[in-house]
Amino acid sequence: MICIWMVVDMENNENVIKTNNEVNEAIEHYYHLKQQESEIKNELDAYNKLIKDYALSNDLENIEYAGYKVNVSKRIKTSWVEPILIEKLKKLGYSELVKTKEYVDLELLENYIYTKQIKEAKIKDCKNEMEIIILKVSEVRK
Repeated sequence: MICIWMVVDMENNENVIKTNNEVNEAIEHYYHLKQQESEIKNELDAYNKLIKDYALSNDLENIEYAGYKVNVSKRIKTSWVEPILIEKLKKLGYSELVKTKEYVDLELLENYIYTKQIKEAKIKDCKNEMEIIILKVSEVRK
């Protein structure tokens, strides 16, 4: 039996006919590359930590070695802890800074749809749906 597959050529954005053998080879190659990617990511993370730790412990911002230049910098990332900030602003008399935001209780909405208190078709135009295609390749255990 010969299977024919329709595959998108990413370079030219065209549909291309592929044979079963070509797709089988692609599956095997993809699996091995994904394994390598995982191993490489773990190795990169370890080297990243080692270089950063060395630079920070030696108070270095720049390192040059064998034609490579490394720059390590610190940045402060700030975010507000809103529940605490809201209470503090109210307590300090700045309640005009605290706004009430309307939102939909999605859990209750799902319940209304499930119990047919509201027909989903009536609000379907308020929903964005996006198809996500997931590829998982694993070895068959023998």
